Amino acid sequence: MDKTVKFKIELETNGQKVLHDVTVSTGELRDALVEVGKEAKLSAEKMTSLASTSMMVDALTNVVDRLCSSINGIADDWNTFDKAMRAANTMAGKNTEDLAKLKDQVAELGNAIPKTKEELANGLYEVISNGVPEDNWIGFLEQSAKASVGGIADLGQTVTVTSTIIKNYALEWDKAGEIQDKIQMAAKNGKTSFEELAAALPRVTGNAATLGVSIDELMATFATLTGVSGSTAEVSTQLAAVFTALVKPSSEATKMAQEMGIQFDAAAIRAQGGMRNFLTQLDADITKYASAHNMLEEEIYGKLFGSAESLRALTPITGNLASKYNENVDAMAGATGVLEQAFANMSGSGEAVSQMLKNQLSNMFDWVGGILSTIQPYLSWIAVGGQAVSGIMLLGKGLAYATTMVKGFAAAQRSGAAATALATLHERISTVARNMLTAATGSATVSTTALTVATIALYAALTMGLSAVITGLVALFSSLGDETGELDDKTRSLIDAEERAKRESEAADQMREQEKKTLESLRAELEMNIAKTKDFKGSKADEKKIVDELNNTYGATMG
Repeated sequence: MDKTVKFKIELETNGQKVLHDVTVSTGELRDALVEVGKEAKLSAEKMTSLASTSMMVDALTNVVDRLCSSINGIADDWNTFDKAMRAANTMAGKNTEDLAKLKDQVAELGNAIPKTKEELANGLYEVISNGVPEDNWIGFLEQSAKASVGGIADLGQTVTVTSTIIKNYALEWDKAGEIQDKIQMAAKNGKTSFEELAAALPRVTGNAATLGVSIDELMATFATLTGVSGSTAEVSTQLAAVFTALVKPSSEATKMAQEMGIQFDAAAIRAQGGMRNFLTQLDADITKYASAHNMLEEEIYGKLFGSAESLRALTPITGNLASKYNENVDAMAGATGVLEQAFANMSGSGEAVSQMLKNQLSNMFDWVGGILSTIQPYLSWIAVGGQAVSGIMLLGKGLAYATTMVKGFAAAQRSGAAATALATLHERISTVARNMLTAATGSATVSTTALTVATIALYAALTMGLSAVITGLVALFSSLGDETGELDDKTRSLIDAEERAKRESEAADQMREQEKKTLESLRAELEMNIAKTKDFKGSKADEKKIVDELNNTYGATMG
């Protein structure tokens, strides 16, 4: 026969004492606990299944991700090269078949030149846009790429300066290597670099070619003056002023030249056989005229060339650096092979070798890159979409299993076993609860498992609020069952245990402090409900109604 137990207990919460009567049927409790056990077992099985499914989905997702990473590395390299070649083809205007052949030629250059295939393709764009004839595209690109490596210069600038000199001096396109050797020799003998010269030379090349200044003389000027009269850019400004003075002589310059009996115009340099001869003869004529007319040589140079920039260039190469200038002119004739040596030196570095090997490997897998580039977007979509679908699937299963678990908690809530479920979530304080059990029982005659769980639930409930207190008491008194004869002794022991539990609970303060942060908002509302029950005078039915309302409101939240 089921038994009922009625018990009065006074609890103090936040300084307020509340008196409650609790009545429970042990039979109802047993039935509810059986139901909770079944639901819990089913939930555990389904959660295990969910974990297995999650692991399999994660493994599949990782495989797809790794595959995507490998494909992206090959496909991206192919894509960047393909994009650069398509840009070059906006200049070349080739059909699909011819563009493919051109791509193969450019890619093959990367096997022996430490430039990325994308850089070489961009270089081809510059080659075509600078007017290099089609028959010379690949040869000009190869030579310029080697020059940019040996001269440590930008490939685009190398192409531009070389093509500018060739066009201004009306040279053959296969002379690119000779021109680049002279630029490198000027950089070697002067205080400048190939890249700086590549940026500065286009400014003066046109006038130099028009006036009859040879390439050797032009490069020797930079080799002599850089670091003396200024930087590479400043020297180009000074030479531009010298050339402009000859192309468009001022009226004062024309008058001075007539008085001196010399030719001073655009044809003067050609008439003398070049810039070196012109400057040598001009300096001799000025020295002679200055001596005969009691004038300073600088004054005559000023009347002829007119600007300070011109004088900064002319003064050194017609004065104390005249012999150095002549040496540099002669050195340009023997510049052949200078860049080839520089290229061999630079292409032997570890970084250069690594780049060439990478190009070779890339060329081997170009056909793969084309295929992978096509499927890359789809595979990426599959990877991302698969993660989303698996996430939704796991979420759906999780929600379904959680629903099953909620049913178990609902059953526990209806029977007063919510505190038991709550206690399970507070295993960290089980040691304190077991100490309470030992003090409260004094013997092993009570069902150990049931009373342990109920006592843990009571302790947890005491830390959580009124609703949990009531349900915990129901579970505790139900577990006493047939031991009603010992109820008085157990009650007194329970009071003593409660006092000891309060002391021991101080050791768990730090843990409860963490929990407190999440319960602050709930506790405020809970305290208002506790205050309302303080002076409760209603009937049992009214009291049951209040308890049910509190359980419905806070039961799920508490566990």
